[in-house]
Amino acid sequence: MLAIGVMTAPSLAQSPSSIYYTEASGALSTEVSSFMAMYKTLKTTGQPHAGAAGFLYTDPQANTPLFDAILASQRTVSGTLNFDEACPVATPVQIALHAGNGTISNDLTDTEATINHLDAALGAEGVTVSVEGDQLVSQGMPPEPVSGTPIPAQAFVPTPERAAWIADIEWHTLQTTATQNPAEDVANTLLGLPTNAQQLAWSIWDHLFDTQHDEPDEIRVLKAEFGIYGALPVLEVTFDQGFILIDGLTGEAFGPYADGQPYDPIPLLSNHPEYEPGSPASLIVAETGCEAVGGRKRWRLNPPPNYTPKAPVLVPCPTPQDPNRMCPTAPVPFVPPNPPLEWPRPFYPRETDEDVRVPLDQFPLMPGIPPASPWRTNPGLDGNPTDWSCITIDSVLGPVHFCGTITEHCHPSGSPCIPRIIICAFGPDDDGRNPPRDRRPPQPADWPAWPDPIDYETTNPNSGTPTNPNNCYDRYFY
Repeated sequence: MLAIGVMTAPSLAQSPSSIYYTEASGALSTEVSSFMAMYKTLKTTGQPHAGAAGFLYTDPQANTPLFDAILASQRTVSGTLNFDEACPVATPVQIALHAGNGTISNDLTDTEATINHLDAALGAEGVTVSVEGDQLVSQGMPPEPVSGTPIPAQAFVPTPERAAWIADIEWHTLQTTATQNPAEDVANTLLGLPTNAQQLAWSIWDHLFDTQHDEPDEIRVLKAEFGIYGALPVLEVTFDQGFILIDGLTGEAFGPYADGQPYDPIPLLSNHPEYEPGSPASLIVAETGCEAVGGRKRWRLNPPPNYTPKAPVLVPCPTPQDPNRMCPTAPVPFVPPNPPLEWPRPFYPRETDEDVRVPLDQFPLMPGIPPASPWRTNPGLDGNPTDWSCITIDSVLGPVHFCGTITEHCHPSGSPCIPRIIICAFGPDDDGRNPPRDRRPPQPADWPAWPDPIDYETTNPNSGTPTNPNNCYDRYFY
């Protein structure tokens, strides 16, 4: 082992005195080390530690999602090894190692990480740096506080219909958060179970489905980070006019904000005494740790104004009654970009885990069923193939065909074009509906005139006959 020495630097001003702004010490530090050891067990073995279910901090202030030791070490290790990344580079093992004893290591062959590591150590007080084999190792790296000041966001006045929709969501989230126990998130994290914020997000999908309201474009779980350990869970609910932010602890909604507006956590944090007014804060994506950015592309219910479907390819399909008949081969196939886009999540919101990510070159995304190799349809008496891909799923009512296609919507000038997906469920004839669903795969005549967007659980007016109630799912990415 080659000892490099101890780096010293002038002491910095102390943060406000609370467990959220100061480095853990004493009993809390010991308990954080125990928590992170159990977290490491879960992430490295896939199984929770034997003591995970009963773990609680002695200090009740730490038994809440607002106290996040994982996030503190993730920020520190990632910032130490690579200052320029908007997303964290730390592994669960690195995070647990730092939270346990302040240790950070990197492979010496990674020149950029090594330089960044040494620079960080030179700027910290009391950090010991050494070379152990092929690793550069630092001991005693203090947790890094959140930095930066968010840009204020300006809310807009939504349409009356959207205002009522937002009010309904807020009513539901206020009721739901009132029944949740924030302390459960400590054990949930160690057991690999959904957090209260994840459960709240799923409950919004359920509520809107059950009340037959419009579904949102997407719901993401974010974190409003502050101090060293502070992390308020936040839900971002996006819709056709923009997005709202929901306090994951109280259920209160903020906004709405138009696409492109900055993600400002201050209005949400200001309602919590744990946050020190005026101190730095930022919004990150809970699942990835990446900075939450505005104006991003996402799957939406409707295409942009003035966009039109790319015309289907027409091929001759003569019949004795109409020798000049032309049939579409269904939507023109779209080749996903590299890396491919992902299916919108959740595909069926009542059942799908929000962490499931499946690229568009795999089909389909189904609850509990891995992506399958689809069979391509060739229906119809004319023998013209469609561009639909299908799989068959067994159900209590009989086989159900899930068929989908990927196509494009384009600007009238011809470009740019945006991806569009259409997925339909063709169920059994005897499922009790009147009229019953059409169990056949899509036919060339199913999409003759390019219908308007079809929402979830609605009748498809262009599936052979106007009374064929197939479930279709239609989304646009922009």
